[in-house]
Amino acid sequence: MPVNVLIPLIPRHMKVKHFLDKEELDAFISFKPENIFYLTGLPSSQLIEAKVALFIQSEEEITLLIPKIFAEEAQQVTNIDDIRFFSPQEDSSVFVDLIVKILKEKDLDKKIIGLELDYISANLFEILKKELTQAGFKDFSKSMYTIRTCKDSFEVKNIRTGIEIIEKGIRTAIEIVKPGLQEIEVAAEVESAIRRAGAKRRDNEAIVKSGSRSAIPYISSSNKKIEENEPIIIKILSNYNEYFSKISRPIFTGKPDEKLREMFKSIAKIHETVLETIRPEISVGEIDKITRKIMKENGYEKYLILPTGHGIGLEKTEPPIIIQNNQTVLKPNTVIYFEPAITIPNTCGMMVGDMVLITEDGCELLNKLSIETV
Repeated sequence: MPVNVLIPLIPRHMKVKHFLDKEELDAFISFKPENIFYLTGLPSSQLIEAKVALFIQSEEEITLLIPKIFAEEAQQVTNIDDIRFFSPQEDSSVFVDLIVKILKEKDLDKKIIGLELDYISANLFEILKKELTQAGFKDFSKSMYTIRTCKDSFEVKNIRTGIEIIEKGIRTAIEIVKPGLQEIEVAAEVESAIRRAGAKRRDNEAIVKSGSRSAIPYISSSNKKIEENEPIIIKILSNYNEYFSKISRPIFTGKPDEKLREMFKSIAKIHETVLETIRPEISVGEIDKITRKIMKENGYEKYLILPTGHGIGLEKTEPPIIIQNNQTVLKPNTVIYFEPAITIPNTCGMMVGDMVLITEDGCELLNKLSIETV
């Protein structure tokens, strides 16, 4: 039985219809795998390389255009009656021709249509404009992110499971890390542990950064050997049933020096203060402001060079991005990844990343692993 049969698809279609009415659009065409999964239940991991289109005119008028190789699963997983198939071996122009045909069939070729302009290629957009000269197009990307921001119980359950898997990976890292091991050796053991624990799909990754490399953002594990008395950042990204979770923790070999202990105290203070502050209707810019205030009080503000977090769910990074001047306010059932980091170039880094669920009157720290891992 497909794992996603519990997805409440009809309410999700109705959310889209609400935004179509609000933005005065006649229809929405989705090409983005994550959005198609959200609205149909078809796993996005299988659709990454496929040409797929979902047409929503209202909650009753839904059409799915998909390669024949997905026929059986589409009929089992979705509750869509109008499913059209084409051969994936056919020329790409066939796919576009079918899109135009469906729009004309539904009398939408002279209407205003929402598209994911942050996802589709410029080439596809130009072809659609050329073939549908009397149609209007408007970006629907932001609206889909808004719809997806508030997670339902099915989504939160999968995120919680993903977090449990990651915590097993963090514990594995704590157990095995020692001087002399290469970063990639630790990462390989951690990735094996989370796979055994149930991590699925693509993009499962453990990043291990030690010593001065711990201060370099956005790098992967290397063949550098871990040394005695140096900081190590462990960041694990996992995917369970299409939903991402992520946790970061600092660990140490030997005894951390006074400078590292002070950096950790600053990060711990940020977590204590910010988690007490996070609630519905607070802006993410305010969260960043509070983080920077504590960093400044402790002399680390100039070393806060990264966003202090972001939304997470079907994509590993989703809106809202927690940065200065972002006035987006948090809503109940939003899940964010909160990750304040101190990065001192050529010296060391300190990072603690946690998953947080916004509740009706505050927030819930979803992961249970203490930030004090040693």
